[in-house]
Amino acid sequence: MQNRFLGLVVGLSVLFFSLLATYASGQGTTAAVILIQPIGARASGMGEAVTSIGGDICGLHYNPAALGRLTNKEVSFSLHRGIADDYFGTLIFGLPTKMGIFALSFVYYNAGDMVLIDWSGNERKVNALTDYLLTLSFSRKMTEGLSIGFSTKVLNSTIVDEFSAVAFAVDFGGQYRISNIGLGLSVQNIGTGLKYIEEKAPLPLVFRLGVSYDFDPGLIVFDIVRQVDEIKANIGLEYWYHKLFAIRFGYRYRDITSFSSGLGFAVNNTGIDYSIMVSNDLGLIHRIGLNQSF
Repeated sequence: MQNRFLGLVVGLSVLFFSLLATYASGQGTTAAVILIQPIGARASGMGEAVTSIGGDICGLHYNPAALGRLTNKEVSFSLHRGIADDYFGTLIFGLPTKMGIFALSFVYYNAGDMVLIDWSGNERKVNALTDYLLTLSFSRKMTEGLSIGFSTKVLNSTIVDEFSAVAFAVDFGGQYRISNIGLGLSVQNIGTGLKYIEEKAPLPLVFRLGVSYDFDPGLIVFDIVRQVDEIKANIGLEYWYHKLFAIRFGYRYRDITSFSSGLGFAVNNTGIDYSIMVSNDLGLIHRIGLNQSF
């Protein structure tokens, strides 16, 4: 039986790299930047190297199989305000059942206002971009070590208060854990693309492959990410002190937000996470998240 599941993991890995090779030539310009934004302060603090980590409800936005190790009902809320008056927020609810674990996620992004000037010199203030992303995810623990999952997404995007578009997408993922080593892979944003006026822009297809090492009370994580037309490497570290206080560090190779760090606090069933990311273009980016399990 164990050899059977190991074969499944190998097969999924082969599929991952086959798809990666198929898209190795690049996809050009894509739309829906909301689909590649960091989700969750914990993930941000660890350099987003969370493809192989389970049990974190925010992890569904990196690998839907992460829900497979969720043991209690959980609600997560996070908020981020950028230095350019943009807003980014998430609300996620996870529900374990006898069939598996279901989760519903809502993500909101507002790029802030901009001023348009017509040919007569008249000015008009409009919202540059507003995105709403609704995600329904399901994951099931197949064995003690193997979890699989998928997500369906609906994205509504509006630019300059006039042009709207709707896109549909799916994610697939798997995680396998043996002893204190975790493996994870996912394919994200297989979808229809966004068509605001005439031209349709494809969604940012993302492939993730990750490995983690649990040395209790900490984690070392590493991800290889194929995002749009380039390959990136993310690495992260998390260390817990008596399961009450955590410190986190992350590094993204070939990313505009290269270094990150974060803190985590856990009291009973409540968790508070904070992260700070160093952006080469935008300065410091702060995120805060609140998790409640019951």
